[in-house]
Amino acid sequence: MGMLGMRPKSKIYMVIDGFQVPNTHLLNYWRKYIQFVDYSRMPVSPIHLPYMTDEYWAMTFNDGTTRWWGPGCRRIQKQWEDEVRAPLIRISDADRQRGEECLRQLGVPKGAWYVCLHVREPSFHKQWNQRHPATRDANIDTYMLAVKTIVDRGGWVIRLGDPSMKPLPKMEGVVDYAHSDLKSPSMDIFLCGSPRFFIGTNSGLGQVP
Repeated sequence: MGMLGMRPKSKIYMVIDGFQVPNTHLLNYWRKYIQFVDYSRMPVSPIHLPYMTDEYWAMTFNDGTTRWWGPGCRRIQKQWEDEVRAPLIRISDADRQRGEECLRQLGVPKGAWYVCLHVREPSFHKQWNQRHPATRDANIDTYMLAVKTIVDRGGWVIRLGDPSMKPLPKMEGVVDYAHSDLKSPSMDIFLCGSPRFFIGTNSGLGQVP
């Protein structure tokens, strides 16, 4: 918004503490734009933080209109694309090299195209799911037709997630990366930014691509 003139330009700070950052590797990609501050080193009292915070859920534009984050992001993205601007972040050369080496170890042939798949299950945020059961979850078995269609067309499918998820059956052209020993934070981000396309349910990981 600041780069597009949709709000006054200002420094952006993000306070991180009191929760586990799911992927610090992704956090590092944003350090050129955002200054991350350790909560324990804040120079102000915690009771003052709400008065210094811009809420993520809504955004106010220079024309005085306020939008919920979904329509607001769509408006920002459209202007960004209309001005033919490059992405704010890209997979680094080092991450790409490591990622492609890891793909070979996972059995994906060099030059093959692939699609990444992430179907949210309840185990990662178990406490949240006890309050809102199945709100954003799905059964990965209902995606098998999509998986088969991709493989039949010569592509590979790489399933993302965490080891608590239901394992996939052994299938030609399918990698259950969620249960792989090669899983890592940097590979997670590489797989979000490098496939031909990404199939994902409403989850934190689904926002990354």
